[in-house]
Amino acid sequence: MKICTLFILVLGTINIQCKELPTSVVADVRDLIDLIPCDLILSLFMEYVAVDVQVHKLLHYLTTDQFQNNLIMFKASEAYNETRDYLLPIGIDIHKGVEVLNNLIENAQEQRLRKRTPGHGVFGLIKESITLIPLEEMKDTYNAKLEENPDFQKVMEKILSTDLRNHIYDIMGTKHFEETINILNNINIPTAEIIDYIEETLVYFFDLDSKEDSR
Repeated sequence: MKICTLFILVLGTINIQCKELPTSVVADVRDLIDLIPCDLILSLFMEYVAVDVQVHKLLHYLTTDQFQNNLIMFKASEAYNETRDYLLPIGIDIHKGVEVLNNLIENAQEQRLRKRTPGHGVFGLIKESITLIPLEEMKDTYNAKLEENPDFQKVMEKILSTDLRNHIYDIMGTKHFEETINILNNINIPTAEIIDYIEETLVYFFDLDSKEDSR
């Protein structure tokens, strides 16, 4: 399971008011989101934006015409739209999520908060952000909701399915995705290390190793 899985899960929580999702699933998702200290993570992000050179370079690239044009082409790709069509029936619209993230990027360029020691980079920002999340508590809550709510379990089974994984691999193989990764590597963002780190976190949180072994 790769970094895009987390991307899709985040986007799914953005659109939790869609009519396709059962009310109980929406409530469960909100309960999980409430455990994430979003204010602390946002504050941390803005601190990095203010002084970290690598994060500043990343934000600059994400607001360039080059990236925006690449994003337009990416959203027009067959792999992207097949993934969107796969997720829409369970109330996840990745197109709306991409637009929300785009707005967050634009707003981040205008924000400046208190200073911090620079030099941790994008990878440091990600690791610090994850340490702020109470993963153990979230994991216990998540597993309890799986047992208590068949509708929530059904949605998560679709999100963590082999079918979606194949769609994700198709997305990661698109020209536009690979071009973006290459550009990030060129500004010294360790994309491979970041992907491995997030993948390890996801494997732990969702018990993916044990699920794979049982199949």
